This record gives sequence, C-alpha cells and structure tokens, in this order.
Amino acid sequence: MQKRYEALEDMSGEFVVVTNYERKEEIYQAKFWMKKNKYRSDDGKTLMVSNGRVMWIYDREKN
Repeated sequence: MQKRYEALEDMSGEFVVVTNYERKEEIYQAKFWMKKNKYRSDDGKTLMVSNGRVMWIYDREKN
C-alpha cells in the first residue's frame, strides 16, 4: 500500500468527518488536491495550500 501511495503522481477527492460530542453532531467536509508534495484543501471557509515546504492558511471569514 505504501509503495502504491508513493507512486501516485496526483490525487484529488472530497472527504467528510462527522464528530459527536455531548450530543452535538458536527460535520466537516472539504475538497483536496495533491500533486507530488504540493497540497491544496478547501472547505469553503478555509483554504490551505502547501508547496511541500511551507503551508499557507487563508481564513475567508477573517480576511
């Protein structure tokens, strides 16, 4: 499995995380794109971008 992951040229997808704490359900979902060691994730509120060495986080609600 690790060798297959390391052989990937690029990858994209969408993920959903559901948490339950004290009877409160929270759902977080985002789209992501990866190419080699570069990464981008966007959930509509926060954009995260990495060039493989540095990660930038842009909060749309604060800017």
